[in-house]
Amino acid sequence: MQVMACSQVQYLSIKAIPESIVHKEKELERLSENLLSKPENIKERIVDKKISKRLGELAFLEQPFIKDDSLLVKDIVK
Repeated sequence: MQVMACSQVQYLSIKAIPESIVHKEKELERLSENLLSKPENIKERIVDKKISKRLGELAFLEQPFIKDDSLLVKDIVK
């Protein structure tokens, strides 16, 4: 049920996501219009937070457990 409920999952864990995908996602976020006017140090923090969230969406173990969304799948596996 968990796998079927998570349509965006492409990888088992964040560590399994290839560096090329991570780099591509970061570049896309850096080019976002709402970040263009921000100072560079703030821009990097915003990008890091967005990338962390996006990678969590792609990784199965980082998904909220469907029967109790206060837990992640990795917590249930442990």
